[in-house]
Amino acid sequence: MAETYTSGTWIVNAGEEDAFVQEWTAFVRWASEMPGSGTFRLVRDVDQPNHYMSFAPWESFDAQQAWKTLPAFASASGCPSSL
Repeated sequence: MAETYTSGTWIVNAGEEDAFVQEWTAFVRWASEMPGSGTFRLVRDVDQPNHYMSFAPWESFDAQQAWKTLPAFASASGCPSSL
């Protein structure tokens, strides 16, 4: 069986890095409560420090899709909407 992951990438405005990490952390707290979610990771590009990527494994594609169809996902997935 193939593994399934979610991922995101962001270019963060200068000076807003801490706010971004705080918003991402709040999003992940919520997402981590979803059935089938794995550990969410946030990485920062060493060569381009305003570039962040996140990823998380999921127990199944169905679990991932169920999370994405929740009404709260539409507003929460905009995290962070201002960056």
